[in-house]
Amino acid sequence: MGDMNNSTNDNQDFDNIPDQNPLSSNNETDFKDTELDFGKDTEPEFVQDSEQHSETPNSDPYEQPYEYNMDTQVKTPRKKLKGGIVAAIIIVAVILTGSILAYANRNTLSNSLALMTKSPTDYYAYIEQKNLKSGIDKLSNSYDNYLDLYQKQSETGIAQDAKINLSVNPELGGLLGLGEIKDFTITASSSSNAEKAKSIIGLSYNGTSLATIEAYMDTTLSNLYMKIPELSGAYLLFSMNELSDLEGSDMNYSDLQTDIQDFFKNRTLSPELLNSLLTRYSTIMVDHINTVEMEKNITLNASDISSDYTKLICTISSKDANDMAMAILNEAKTDKDLKNLLTSTETMTEEEYLNGIDEAINGLASVIDTTNESESIQMVVYVDKSGRIMGREFNSNQVDTNSSLGYFITRNGNDLGFSGWVAENEVDTLKVGGKATYTNGKISGSADITYSEYNELYGDNSNYTFTLDFNDVSLVNDKGYMNGKFSITSASLMGMELNFDFIADEAEQQVIFKLLYGGVDAVTLDIVGKETTYQDFELPSNTEEVYDGVNELESYIATMDLEGFMANLESALGVDLGSLFGGLLGSGAFY
Repeated sequence: MGDMNNSTNDNQDFDNIPDQNPLSSNNETDFKDTELDFGKDTEPEFVQDSEQHSETPNSDPYEQPYEYNMDTQVKTPRKKLKGGIVAAIIIVAVILTGSILAYANRNTLSNSLALMTKSPTDYYAYIEQKNLKSGIDKLSNSYDNYLDLYQKQSETGIAQDAKINLSVNPELGGLLGLGEIKDFTITASSSSNAEKAKSIIGLSYNGTSLATIEAYMDTTLSNLYMKIPELSGAYLLFSMNELSDLEGSDMNYSDLQTDIQDFFKNRTLSPELLNSLLTRYSTIMVDHINTVEMEKNITLNASDISSDYTKLICTISSKDANDMAMAILNEAKTDKDLKNLLTSTETMTEEEYLNGIDEAINGLASVIDTTNESESIQMVVYVDKSGRIMGREFNSNQVDTNSSLGYFITRNGNDLGFSGWVAENEVDTLKVGGKATYTNGKISGSADITYSEYNELYGDNSNYTFTLDFNDVSLVNDKGYMNGKFSITSASLMGMELNFDFIADEAEQQVIFKLLYGGVDAVTLDIVGKETTYQDFELPSNTEEVYDGVNELESYIATMDLEGFMANLESALGVDLGSLFGGLLGSGAFY
């Protein structure tokens, strides 16, 4: 649903009032009644210093006090401010106040001006490029932050702990004929830097360890060491380079890892280049949409929340699409930035790059004359009064089928309505609709999701509707960690309900999943991931017992204590595994 923060930008945020106004006052008592915040930069000239006013309560604020002539002792009044000057002050105040309000609503005003002065085609291009610029700038900034984080993690190392706990209601175990099922727990800890990585994964049942997997990666040599201590004290060694050769890969695993690291460390694709490429080619696409119709003050309604939008109907014919593709290919042929990016990463040689583009151009040129002009794509864009794109529709009329997909968002204050769909031959295969309220950085609401599929038994489409409720959903910084509660209900779930509880802070994300049946917790899955401080570690040394995982597997098996391992599992689980596996094999369960 886009960025719903209160900060201002041209096309994403819902609030149009900027964080900083162009004028400010150092006198904190000025203009309190006007509820205008002038900030702290500039003091308006029409604000008079309080020391210049008379202390006499009934004095005229525009009349200066009498002065005494020391020679004649006669009071000589100063001249009053002329009416023209007073009027001028009022006019200046009105103009400045109007300027402030105009600045606060500059998006609305600029959009209104564009609507009045531009043709439908030019207005579409203006709006599309404005929204694209904002999205591309945000993507480039996020990518820049990722590169910084990658560099930092490569230098200092990263570490994370995770825990997964599965709990089953004893009554459910009884109903399934399995008796009481205790908690299963998986713990994992991982650490890595640019040269090596380590992961320790443990599985336990009711607090008793069942098995542990230790894995170490020598990133420099691309060697993976693995050990299961409960089964054997020896390591299995896998050379990732040898495995890639066995799979017939053209690229050495070590070289691939090095290339990936160099790509991010050296900023081969810089945020500036990413921004430039996305802007360049999106502009070409927008410039080749030439058939646009406009309808103003179109009312859309989503979940009883209505908004008025400008509707832009863009028709893209087969010829338009071909011309667009041809323009992109011709631009790419002379694009040194794109060519250097692909050749520097050894994705292809310069000759392969140019030959590939020539082949694509020739192939496209050969089908242009056979293009069916009756086939086209219609793109509908809904624009609000400040120039934000609040919805899109795509409608395709092909020879054999008509399809469409789209979405739109409506708004009334902090209340939002939304609708989305995917349809084929006028039948909605997927439809989403609902409403939400956005308050203090959190969003709560409900949505109905309906999925339709053809039922051969009944010879018709069957619909399945799920209701998604969400409460107090918010994100933590830019890490993607989430807070909030979700629940999914449906008649199709036959009395079951799915609940998700997201709990997060700066360095930890917890997700509690519950399957409820008849309002009772049946199964609970609790997942926690936490960032920790990197601690250095050693890779397996030459003194360790190590076997090649491909060529010495039989020798490794000889070191395994399989009987002791199975006995430990049976003791912890309270199950005769031999009888269980024998019964399953005898019943053909694995066939």
